[in-house]
Amino acid sequence: MLREQFHLSMKIGRDLVRLLQDLVHVKFRHLKRYQTWFAKKFLFEPERETLIVDMIRFICCAHHPSNEIIHSDSVPRWAIIGWLLSSFRKKYVEANAKLALFYDWLYFDERMDNIMNIEPAMLLMVCSMPQYVGMTQSLLEFLLLLVDNYDQMRSYTVANGVSLAFNSLVTKGVINNVDTLTSCDALSPFLKERLKKLLSSTNETLPHQLCPSRLPHCSADASHLETPASNPKHEPAGA
Repeated sequence: MLREQFHLSMKIGRDLVRLLQDLVHVKFRHLKRYQTWFAKKFLFEPERETLIVDMIRFICCAHHPSNEIIHSDSVPRWAIIGWLLSSFRKKYVEANAKLALFYDWLYFDERMDNIMNIEPAMLLMVCSMPQYVGMTQSLLEFLLLLVDNYDQMRSYTVANGVSLAFNSLVTKGVINNVDTLTSCDALSPFLKERLKKLLSSTNETLPHQLCPSRLPHCSADASHLETPASNPKHEPAGA
């Protein structure tokens, strides 16, 4: 784990690591100011798109905030990742970023893997609804495509890993259950049926009632998460 964190930190550089860590401590009321400055410094040049893939991997695997931070009014990790995912111009880079987000789901084993690595993707899907259901649909569709196509020689292993990831997210209390996805009228019926089939194909049994109001940070105002293409006018104090 420490080796992976060190490797991810080296890939994006010390200064960017520090700034990402600062960004997830920013209060929502100050977020737009930091977003515009961060985008100007790191995201405006097209060749920097690939850096976002490493940023997302770093946020998932190397930055695990304390419970105190998680339950504060600081910007949650899923919101930062959702903002980063909105910045892509190249489809293949966007696909790589989604793979970076979901990679730990594919062979998930709760005996060895950290629930914090898979938490951001789940909360991003759940908390984007209903206002940004397109984000939820895009991510769920990509995850199900990974189950079918990522490792066809071990497709059952991947399907089981993803199903176990959902189950662990429920049992650990990240979400109450998956009903918010399987019962959402705005989502594609095909995707909902595919998800139900995936979850029913394993020996794990998931609960069925969901109380969305109990999900952490889902009341956050997504209107603060403007796209990185915004025209920056200010820099954070001390930057």
